[in-house]
Amino acid sequence: MSTKLSLCIPVHNTEGFFSECLLSLQNQNLSGCSLKQSDIELVIINDLSTGTDSLGRDCKKIIKDFKHQNKFRINYVVHYKKTPLLETRRELILESHSPYIMCVDSDDILEPDCISILYNLITSTGADIVQGNAKAFTIVDGKMDFSEALQSRVGNVFDGTLENEKIIHSWAVENKTSAFLWAKIMTRELYVKAFDQLLFSDCNIITDLPLYFFIALLAKKYVGTNENVYLYRNNSGITSTPVVKDMEKWERVCSMASGFSNLVLWINNKTEEDGTSPISDDVRLGIQRMFLKHLHNSVIQLKKFVAPEIRDEARQMLYDYWGQSFVEKMERMVENEEH
Repeated sequence: MSTKLSLCIPVHNTEGFFSECLLSLQNQNLSGCSLKQSDIELVIINDLSTGTDSLGRDCKKIIKDFKHQNKFRINYVVHYKKTPLLETRRELILESHSPYIMCVDSDDILEPDCISILYNLITSTGADIVQGNAKAFTIVDGKMDFSEALQSRVGNVFDGTLENEKIIHSWAVENKTSAFLWAKIMTRELYVKAFDQLLFSDCNIITDLPLYFFIALLAKKYVGTNENVYLYRNNSGITSTPVVKDMEKWERVCSMASGFSNLVLWINNKTEEDGTSPISDDVRLGIQRMFLKHLHNSVIQLKKFVAPEIRDEARQMLYDYWGQSFVEKMERMVENEEH
């Protein structure tokens, strides 16, 4: 019997939060839609994760205990070599067996009606993409804090319907929608088509952006709702700790350049000899602004948060990924901003 919805979840040293994520799946109110737990597949990739939760359980043990209490179909894959996050997401999609897919980060939480709201929306509207509202939180003194300053981290949702080129325009130009894969259900077909356009990438952060470019470009219909469906945890993950003390972590920051270079290469290859581009000029400029914004943030992080003893090596690595003249130009821009 085939499944109707696949939840794709990468795990890398987030075991301390993973049980809470799974509990939010267990507590989904499915009475409002046509799904049962057995209709839902969890595709979980353990990407060389070595963490444990408060009970000392590793990823495999957490999943085993969860499976005994639930009827979800579980497809569990273990990596024995570290894989770039963007490529882990590609594998998650290819390992899925359902017509609809929802990406879930293993340290986040689904609101109780999340699946019902989004699944009803995509099956009733025939959309390629449906998106719900997300709220960012952090833990302060053991309690969830939803302060207003955090909410910029979750991006925007368009409350209504967008079609064809308006989908990529609303994201890249108008900032009315976000590139985050979570808080969305999309068709598996759309994901596969998008990944078919995306070359292998060692991108480990800001991974949603290069993939969503192709998703938004290829999608025919988007439907959004302001109903809250997703809770994004702001105090975990690679970019949450400001001080960078080792080159491995810094390389993960630099690797975002790989995702952007994929887009530039694709756009240039698709541009006709007469200069006709596969995207409009304003979308191209929107992508460029994103490109510059993330390099700008990396330069500031290098200047303020990379440990002094590795800063020279870290700067050279940033040059290697982004190009020395380009980074030096951004460094001068940041210097001018500070004076």
